[in-house]
Amino acid sequence: SSTGTTYTCCKGSTGTLYVRAVVSVAQTYALTWKVTGLAADDQATLSASSGGRDLTNGGSYAVNTPVSFHLEVDGKYYVTAWTNAEQSASDPASATLTLTKDTEVTVTVAKKPTVSWDASSITGGTISVKGTVNGTEGTAVISGGYVDPNTTITVTATPDHDYVVENINNAAVNTGKANGSVEANAVAVPADGLRVTASFLAKPR
Repeated sequence: SSTGTTYTCCKGSTGTLYVRAVVSVAQTYALTWKVTGLAADDQATLSASSGGRDLTNGGSYAVNTPVSFHLEVDGKYYVTAWTNAEQSASDPASATLTLTKDTEVTVTVAKKPTVSWDASSITGGTISVKGTVNGTEGTAVISGGYVDPNTTITVTATPDHDYVVENINNAAVNTGKANGSVEANAVAVPADGLRVTASFLAKPR
């Protein structure tokens, strides 16, 4: 209903002003988010915030709300894609959006490739591996360890006394039969992982 009130319109005149209250409700949109690509027994935490305030998955928020996402996941995983949010150029585990419609954000992860070898099957020497782990190059890698995707490793074969290195990953790396350790650099690691091998030759007696 309207409420009448008397006011002075201008000098020498009076009138009746009718005021109608208008309530404007800001448009809101639903926001949900999820993680895909995890193994059944693994977990990850994907959180969202706006202006320092934590948001609730499945909540409704005002139009043009700026939202920041951050994923926490085991180091054996890496982010392959964000859907409906813009991935950070400096941190693949973070993304942002401005809410303009009902939106579901999905972050997809995959396991990093592994590097492994069977030390018990190698006779006449040992091997060691260094690679890029969580962005740090030259990190020592244990057998079965994860390395960053789309990177290379360095394999070092070290012969026992009275042995020389013959090959690494079936590639002849010591045709001159020189003594001492031999390195194989820039060995590519496929997305499904790499099995490292090495062989050693006994020196003639």
